[in-house]
Amino acid sequence: MTSAARRIAWVVYGSLDQVTGGYIYDRLVVDQLRELGDTVTVVSLTPGGEVPVLSPSDFDVVVGDELCFRELLPIFQGAQGIRRVLLVHHLSAWEKPPGTERDALWALEKAAIDAADVCVATSNVTADRLRDEGLCRRAVVAEPGADRLPRSLTGGQEPSGSSLRLLFVGNLLRRKRVLELVEAFARLPIEHVELVLVGAELEPEYAVLLRDTVTAAGLKKRVRFLGPLSAAGVSDELAIADARV
Repeated sequence: MTSAARRIAWVVYGSLDQVTGGYIYDRLVVDQLRELGDTVTVVSLTPGGEVPVLSPSDFDVVVGDELCFRELLPIFQGAQGIRRVLLVHHLSAWEKPPGTERDALWALEKAAIDAADVCVATSNVTADRLRDEGLCRRAVVAEPGADRLPRSLTGGQEPSGSSLRLLFVGNLLRRKRVLELVEAFARLPIEHVELVLVGAELEPEYAVLLRDTVTAAGLKKRVRFLGPLSAAGVSDELAIADARV
């Protein structure tokens, strides 16, 4: 460890090994910080559970994934003498229509933002929106890398099938609007096209609704549920797709 090494608390819900875009991003950054010589302690929270008190005698920096915004406010408020960083993939309030639920989420998330010393966004779009909506004065950007997945040997080649292949990669969650995708696919005026869905079915009732919608539309032969795949499997699917949705 070098003299410039930092002691970092990385705050997330549950295990850092979860297979979502956000958790993969977090895990890769943690791994790279450790390679640089920093000591990174993953602080795993349970939604609505006990909130830890972080001491400057143990940590120099606390990085909180904004997904934990309800718990991060008291953590940040109690972390005096520690640099407080809020990592923003997305805001929950942005997913809600105008109304009391959105207003309540907005207030909680804004409080967590205000308690942070700096916000780190995972895209320029997110950073611009945070600034434009007056949510934070300073938002820096740390974009995901593009070299995580292995490159398939068939990458960049023309697909061999006669059907067009549309690919969705992401867990099948309501907020991902996969149902709207399936409904739009069902209205396509051509039949030589298929939709491939890669991702875990983490909301059982929503997964049932998706499959029922596919069945009712007579699309069982043209909509494929592949479930979660390995990095190599995702790379292979990307290589043979005509377009990604």
